[in-house]
Amino acid sequence: TVIFFKQRLFVAFADIAQLLAKLAIHLNVVHAGLVPKSVELRLFNNGRNEVLRAHYLERDASSHSKEDKLQDILIVPGFTAEATFMAELVSSMNLPPEIRVCIMELPLHGKNVINFDGTNFPNPQDILDYTFAFVEAVGLGKQKNSEKEIPLNIIGYSLGGGICFRMLTERPPGTYRKVVLLAPASKETMDDTFNQISSENPRKVHGWETFEECKEFFTKTAGGFYPNKLPHIALVGIHRQREITYNKGFFTDYFRGFKFESSSDETRQKILEQYKTPVLVACGDRDNCISMKKCKHHFKDYGKYFSFHEIFDTGHVGGLATG
Repeated sequence: TVIFFKQRLFVAFADIAQLLAKLAIHLNVVHAGLVPKSVELRLFNNGRNEVLRAHYLERDASSHSKEDKLQDILIVPGFTAEATFMAELVSSMNLPPEIRVCIMELPLHGKNVINFDGTNFPNPQDILDYTFAFVEAVGLGKQKNSEKEIPLNIIGYSLGGGICFRMLTERPPGTYRKVVLLAPASKETMDDTFNQISSENPRKVHGWETFEECKEFFTKTAGGFYPNKLPHIALVGIHRQREITYNKGFFTDYFRGFKFESSSDETRQKILEQYKTPVLVACGDRDNCISMKKCKHHFKDYGKYFSFHEIFDTGHVGGLATG
């Protein structure tokens, strides 16, 4: 009876923590001026046409903005990070009113989990195709009420950073105005220890399920984000949110379908030699997922327009607001 009472008490505490976490996230979204939206995407996957409802957050440009000052920003989150996670980044940027921002929800993340058929998980190439389809569907990089294209700004975090780098190499020069890669994940940039652990058992990192596994991830893998910058009650809320939203083993199975191809080849290098788009690569100095040293080694050959910034006293998830 005592054990049962303690279990019920912990679940009640976790439910309260989850509600508080959702409230804090909602306030971040509102403060950033973001509004939840969805759009229909038409994709061709596994030999068949698919129609999906894609969810995202948008901060529209002011209706009073001059056309010559309008800019669009696409933000692509990291693996297991929902679109709402990036709201604080938008707030910290202090963007002028003529900037439109769209934070894309990754496939099968957040509200997009409704598209899960129970078996098929997307790989990085599928996510890249999804991202290009999303950009087209919401009209990013185009002036309103016209087909005139304007260079698009893109920001990618972790897996999203790897996706944004691939976007850069698969479109002609002039497509993008500025690119920010926050701890970009690729075969060449992952920390060796993290790469080994995630390959052998993803549940020990992003695929965590129990509360102790969650705490281990935010303490070690994420580079001391907990308890330095994340209150205990927030961690409880994050864990409970995953329990409620996703089935057991969901992100472990999702990650096992990933095959990170090399993003380093002569073709891409020749493409980027024609670019004059400034690309900022930023990592936390305590990031145990992505290595800044490996980022510099990997990206230095892609041209003089790549620059690097190491964010002091932060891990994999702690530098978004200051990056």
